[in-house]
Amino acid sequence: MNAVNQHGFPTVEGLVALYSEGVTQKEYILATLQSVTYCLSAAQKKYLITPKTLQENGKTCDIAYDTFDCISEKIGEYCGQTP
Repeated sequence: MNAVNQHGFPTVEGLVALYSEGVTQKEYILATLQSVTYCLSAAQKKYLITPKTLQENGKTCDIAYDTFDCISEKIGEYCGQTP
């Protein structure tokens, strides 16, 4: 499962597969797709300022953490589980 592209940035396909592995509920899969799309867009705006941004030390870890946190939070919102 390739959750990141050749530059180390997460992909929609990889993250949806990661979060919905083994799940058959269409609502959950749709919520996952919407969450991943939203969160990757936010991460791109925040982290991909220049083409060399991903090469900065620790940047891929920051992106991974923020994206994971965002997706988990959004799935909870879409599924009616707000904190």
